[in-house]
Amino acid sequence: MRYREKALRHEPAEAAGIAEYFQRLGVKIGNNVFIGLDRVSPADRHKPDLLHNIYLGLFKHMIEWVEGFLKKHKRQQAFDDAWKEIPPYPGFSVPKKASREITQWQGKEMRNLGRCISAVLASALRNRDSSQYHDFKSALKCVSALVAFSLMAQYWSHAPDTLSYMESYLQTFHQTKDIFLEFCTSKATRTRADRLDRELRELMADQRAKEVHHRTVANRRRQADQERVERSDLWADLIRRENHFNFIKMHYLTHFAFHVRRFGSISMYSTEIGELAHKDQIKAGYRRSNKNDAARQILSQYGRQHALGMRLQTIEALSKVKAVIVAEDSGMEMPAFSSHSTPRRVLKGRMKNTSTPTELCATLNIHYSDMMQEILRFTRPTAAEDRRLPAHPTELGLLPVEGFAQLEILVADFQETDRFQIHRARCTGIKAFRNGGSRNDWVWVQTGGEANYGDLQGQVVARLLALFKIRNIFSEAGAVHRLALVCILDPVNSGRFNIASGHIRVGRRVNGRDMQIVSIGAVIGQAQVIPSGEGQWIVNHRIDLRTFNEIY
Repeated sequence: MRYREKALRHEPAEAAGIAEYFQRLGVKIGNNVFIGLDRVSPADRHKPDLLHNIYLGLFKHMIEWVEGFLKKHKRQQAFDDAWKEIPPYPGFSVPKKASREITQWQGKEMRNLGRCISAVLASALRNRDSSQYHDFKSALKCVSALVAFSLMAQYWSHAPDTLSYMESYLQTFHQTKDIFLEFCTSKATRTRADRLDRELRELMADQRAKEVHHRTVANRRRQADQERVERSDLWADLIRRENHFNFIKMHYLTHFAFHVRRFGSISMYSTEIGELAHKDQIKAGYRRSNKNDAARQILSQYGRQHALGMRLQTIEALSKVKAVIVAEDSGMEMPAFSSHSTPRRVLKGRMKNTSTPTELCATLNIHYSDMMQEILRFTRPTAAEDRRLPAHPTELGLLPVEGFAQLEILVADFQETDRFQIHRARCTGIKAFRNGGSRNDWVWVQTGGEANYGDLQGQVVARLLALFKIRNIFSEAGAVHRLALVCILDPVNSGRFNIASGHIRVGRRVNGRDMQIVSIGAVIGQAQVIPSGEGQWIVNHRIDLRTFNEIY
């Protein structure tokens, strides 16, 4: 469109020459409804779209490239095994079947794919030999760079550093994407290759029919094998010559940083917002109507929903100023509670038959001696004397206990310091969760300063084994301790990123105790780790923007 505007500003003869030049290149310069409007640039009307350009565009191509790469190196089963072992995470839909069994990817599935594919691929490409090292490293680097670019594009606000990171990730992707070139085959190229293969097969059949001398069975089998190899080599050579990355969605990535500098965040222009609004405003309203004169009922229902939403936002805004809100109509005082509250931890889901430490250990299948030993270790460094638990195991066994199956953690939203997301970490022990297997989630535990554990900055990955509340009835204060029993994993390579895979690995402790009791205040959020062999896991630091920003 910019060339069209330039052409209109030139003399007629020069403008005709410009139009003829682009026509020879196959580019048609025509008019649209925006041509000639004051202060309107048609070239700036199109905006980058995360949903169709990234999720349904490049991620769709990427999974096809990855599947071809895995098939070539015979790693499809390893990828599927890691894919099925993806643990739950807030806002993430756990896949219910293997990636190869998904026939049609939706936008939500593609978004989930981008959040976990780099860690799953790193798990599938482990235990490589020397001949595979370079190819596996390039594939992981290419996929990780594209995922990191998509995460940077989701930032609501940018600085010069974040834009330079975005451009650096895009440059890395372009430098390494040739590893997937042989799997980037268009439908037209595949149709042409199949047609040439069919013609060559018919030509070889005609030549065999014209032969005068009869061949033995062994010679005919040998000739058929040679022809098959020749056809396969010609087919692969044609695919390599015709494959390319020259399509519009690949090119448009170069405009993302330029768009942010001129117009702001890319998320503001995503069509995903409109499609979600269509679902909430139209489909939900139609289902609630009686299907007679549905349009009027949809508008009425959405109007009431919008008014209530505005009212709730007003209450939330007032709750920031006053801790107690007075209702206008009744004059009653209501405690302020919203997503803008101070971060806290809440134990929920009280478990039955867990009133004593013995019953709690039996319910969660934990050795009583191990539990008592960890409680004693937790008790010793407690500073306040009136809050300290008894140091004798007999007295500890008499304290009243309540077991819980859920820990709610308010985690600050990325780039929204006054808004929080709720992480619901589950811990059911050996009991089934929602008609399925038992569930004991992975969490982040803050155990030291930011200088510890390398790039993890003082955080360690742990699995929840028990959540409980214990009351000290032997003290006058009657202090209540809200505790969590966790199984801590040790970072591999001191918590530094692995150069080949681009991820941090954690594993079971070989020496020393792995169980530890911590206050629920030390649990700072849920974590997602992907199994990677016996006793080792890969930390998926690209699961959300907050984790990606903290661990890099």
